[in-house]
Amino acid sequence: LSWIGVLEKYHRKGIGKKLVEKLLLYAKEKNCKYIDVETVAPHHADENYSRTIAFYKNIGFKVRQILEKADKGIWDI
Repeated sequence: LSWIGVLEKYHRKGIGKKLVEKLLLYAKEKNCKYIDVETVAPHHADENYSRTIAFYKNIGFKVRQILEKADKGIWDI
């Protein structure tokens, strides 16, 4: 999985948490050893990414590493 998101009008309804819970169950079934989440560093984050960071922390993810610069184009769609 390379990207996950919930439309803003559906935020705070438990949908993101359920998606991550399903992902974690699937990963466990496939014997994955870890899940790595990448997002914008907190000191570079706007309000939306600040909420994203808080979301992952609230469901138990921990900061392992902060990358200062991403490869050019990594966030391009």
